[in-house]
Amino acid sequence: MDQHPLPTPATSGRPARRRRAVLAVAFLGALVGAAAAAGVQVLGVQRAAQPPGPPAPVQVGLWVRQESLVDPEGLRAAVGLARQLGVQDLYVQVLSRGEAAYRSAIWPMPALPRMPADPLAEVLALARRAGLRVHGWLLVYPWGRLDAPPTDPRHPLVRHPEWVTVDREGRSLWRYRVGEHPEVNGLFVDPGLEGVRRVVVETVQELARRYDLDGIHLDYVRYPGPHLGYHPAALQRFWQASGLEHPPAAGSPSASVALPVTPEEVRAWQAFREQQVSTLVREVASALREEGLALALSAAVMPELRRARESYAQNWLAWLQAGWVSSVALMSYTTDPSQLGTWVRSAVASAGGRAGIRAGIGVYRLPSGRPEELVNLVRTAWQAGASGIVLFSFESLEGRPALQQAARAAITGLGGAAPGR
Repeated sequence: MDQHPLPTPATSGRPARRRRAVLAVAFLGALVGAAAAAGVQVLGVQRAAQPPGPPAPVQVGLWVRQESLVDPEGLRAAVGLARQLGVQDLYVQVLSRGEAAYRSAIWPMPALPRMPADPLAEVLALARRAGLRVHGWLLVYPWGRLDAPPTDPRHPLVRHPEWVTVDREGRSLWRYRVGEHPEVNGLFVDPGLEGVRRVVVETVQELARRYDLDGIHLDYVRYPGPHLGYHPAALQRFWQASGLEHPPAAGSPSASVALPVTPEEVRAWQAFREQQVSTLVREVASALREEGLALALSAAVMPELRRARESYAQNWLAWLQAGWVSSVALMSYTTDPSQLGTWVRSAVASAGGRAGIRAGIGVYRLPSGRPEELVNLVRTAWQAGASGIVLFSFESLEGRPALQQAARAAITGLGGAAPGR
């Protein structure tokens, strides 16, 4: 199971990459001509605006990473492609590893020479003219990079380095190296700390108050893995809340707080972890509701509910049932239609219906030479009962005209597909 990869640092090298893409496309002659005939934009080539693709009968979204949002050419290309594909929802990454793509009083912005003064404001203006909805996409718990920790004194992690999470052996992520563990791909803060939750809620409030967004989209709203999240302060809160007798601290090498060991303690600890993540989602939903902000709240989640809960304390079904989120996007990134169908059908059955279940399609995993695979995956997800499709990501489609054609065909073809029950 693949997860949303944390994006690489945004750079000013995009124009050079686009020039190389244009040269490559020039050798594709017939393919480019076919793409143009179908109305699909070949990114990197200056073209007149094309008519939008036909509206899809289901909700179709496109994730746009921060590296594109902070580049003037990238954000224009993302909106243009979404319009031509027939996409209705843009999920734009406004907070990535503790760097903001909007004017924030909480988070610093990346220092890039070509970056717009306010990337989110610019993409909103473009999207409104194209008739697209825009959702602010936040990485909730990764607040920095392992290889380049934040240094800006305004950064919450600089002001509170103690909030970084700790593994079961008592080792802080500050001491982890890049590539040391597959699930440790950033500086995650601990979900069990109330200060962390407060900053996330304030970030959502800031976005919702300052920008005319259609929704907030939560990503990495989970523990990094079962071996992480053992912050001494969180463990102390657990023992106080559980009512269990507090054992001696022999099992906790670097902290004065013991680890849960017995089956009863482990079950209580798992419930506590779920509660920490779910409380954050509930408080975000409450903050939006209390201020009268009618924004859709959604989340990107692990596709298998049991694994999501056991390994990541991510009980997304409870969020749907409580009405805290209006939809979840399953990170169902597979090239196997059978596996995709199984994930979607199971999620729809768990949720008691297709409403609120959207299927994330990992375009980055698909080869350009077999665009029909994308059509097949989208159709499979819809037939399995998904109420929507979200493509990951714009960056995986740019400069790949065959996949752009396939995406357009897949979205258009949803009109004739028979949804699952």
